[in-house]
Amino acid sequence: MKILGKKKAPDEELVVKEQEQSEGAENTPQQPLDPSLTDPTNPKYKVIIKNKQARKQVKERKIVIIIAILLLALILIGMLVYGFYSAVEINNFSIYVDSDGSRILSLSETAHFMPGTQHLEIEGPEHMDNTSLYLCPTKNGVPIKDKLLEIVTGDGQQSTKEDYYFASSFYLKNVTENTQIYNEFFKIKECTKGVEKALRVMLVRDYEVTVYAKPDEQGNNEKVVPTERNVFTPIVFSTDSEGKYRLDQVGDNAWISEPFVDDEYVFYNKEYTLEPGEIRKYSIIVWLEGWDKDCINDIIGGLLKIDFAFEVVGG
Repeated sequence: MKILGKKKAPDEELVVKEQEQSEGAENTPQQPLDPSLTDPTNPKYKVIIKNKQARKQVKERKIVIIIAILLLALILIGMLVYGFYSAVEINNFSIYVDSDGSRILSLSETAHFMPGTQHLEIEGPEHMDNTSLYLCPTKNGVPIKDKLLEIVTGDGQQSTKEDYYFASSFYLKNVTENTQIYNEFFKIKECTKGVEKALRVMLVRDYEVTVYAKPDEQGNNEKVVPTERNVFTPIVFSTDSEGKYRLDQVGDNAWISEPFVDDEYVFYNKEYTLEPGEIRKYSIIVWLEGWDKDCINDIIGGLLKIDFAFEVVGG
């Protein structure tokens, strides 16, 4: 009879003398193993012990490898989860004219309006993590302030999926032959985990700048950039002798934001006038202000859905 099993390595082979069996003797009891193999004075006994030790060492190494693989897998899973939840989830940002279907106001990413539309869709960032208008750099290493002139003087979407903010410049036109009166509003459709507490919305209308933020718990208006040591003063746009726009900071006091209207509306500005054929330029920049005391880990994984709209109220 031969002992069947996996093939052993040369140094683990143990030759067992084949025992003879007579034909038709299947029921004959198996002969016991040679007692000399368990005798410590027999060299073959040492081979058995050595083989057991080798198998034990291999088993221990396998256990260590398995534990290491499991730990590495847990680390990778943790990194993946952090990547998904280390920022705020945000939808694409819609800009639209809220009308009854009549074509009164038109939107366009360029001043040519070829053609105009009632709706613009601004692609959101991959993750809306905290950044700042000043000092704290964005993901690509440039603070929003350093790109602000480019954003406001440009056309169309001015942010990418790699940025941590929304930025877009567009135009609103009265396409009728009558003077039109309209309201503009910025709406928070959905918000979780207190994301709105660190939110900043900059509205630039014909190069006039206003920044909105939620008041603090005492009802006080927030600083636009609430740094502890540096004072960030208001920004204004003006033109030089050649008619080119430039960005300046004015005054000595910190720039104070305008408060949100309520939990639903960031702003609801009423009764602006557009003459027939008149075009007005807008820029909108939305970010989570990293210097705000409410921009903390508690908002990680939060949700923010927002819209910017115009409604005709007279004409």
